[in-house]
Amino acid sequence: MTGSTTRIAAVAMHSEMGDFRANLTAISKWCHRARAKDADFVLFPEECITGSLNKSDLNIDEARKIVHAAEVESLPWLESLTRELQMTVVVGT
Repeated sequence: MTGSTTRIAAVAMHSEMGDFRANLTAISKWCHRARAKDADFVLFPEECITGSLNKSDLNIDEARKIVHAAEVESLPWLESLTRELQMTVVVGT
């Protein structure tokens, strides 16, 4: 791959605590923005999907419900997004 270039975008985003759907929407917007700038690879912060639940006032059962729902929905959603944009995305859960 001599002469090829990989463009990497690093995103520092604010995550909504416990609102993984809103965070996935934000991730999508950042990915589309990065792709528009020819990025092939996008890095997001840890806990960007759910927010730092360990730093929230949620009890353990509430946090587990959020994490489980995020696990079920996030992977297929992210797979679809990365296929659509033909890019690699690293997100923190």
